[in-house]
Amino acid sequence: MQPRPKRDEINRLSRELNFPPRVIQVWFQNARARDRREALYQVAHGGSSGGGNGDATHYRSSSNANGSITDNYANRPVSCQPTDLR
Repeated sequence: MQPRPKRDEINRLSRELNFPPRVIQVWFQNARARDRREALYQVAHGGSSGGGNGDATHYRSSSNANGSITDNYANRPVSCQPTDLR
């Protein structure tokens, strides 16, 4: 999964996850901001921020063979429950 998915990809995820496209878009924006923040932390502290492989530009999530989304750093399914959005 690219850190900047095209509109078609956002719409596909929106349908699959049953969330509005804007929610999907904000999730990707937040993930990019988190990656930038971790990269700045690494530069400032001269090392890894504890984020797995130490590569802050590596994107956090991907779709596996069955189409579910996985957090690459923690290697666990990403929760997509509406209560997570509060």
